[in-house]
Amino acid sequence: MVDCWTHLNIQPFNHLDLAATLIFRMWIGIAEYLFRSTERLDAAIRSAVYDVMLRLDDLEFVVAARGWSQCVSFGSFDLYKRRFLETASFFESRFDEASAIGSEMIKAISES
Repeated sequence: MVDCWTHLNIQPFNHLDLAATLIFRMWIGIAEYLFRSTERLDAAIRSAVYDVMLRLDDLEFVVAARGWSQCVSFGSFDLYKRRFLETASFFESRFDEASAIGSEMIKAISES
């Protein structure tokens, strides 16, 4: 995320007026927390380079992001809408659990 901000020349704090959603503020806070400690940053880099446990999830994310990117680049709102509705349907049964987990994550972040 921070790498994307850098490559796109985005200053996230300058976008708070436009994108001050809870999730955006949380991303900024997590990035700031990580980058303010050399020890945490080094551990994150080591994990990214050497820990293969999450690589399958990373690959799934890349494939999904490319699919969404293609929907946008084709300029077809119908295709975008269809993909959105199919994705929403897939996650529908998980919304309550995800909300509970998300609330716990935000609570843990707030407490620290």
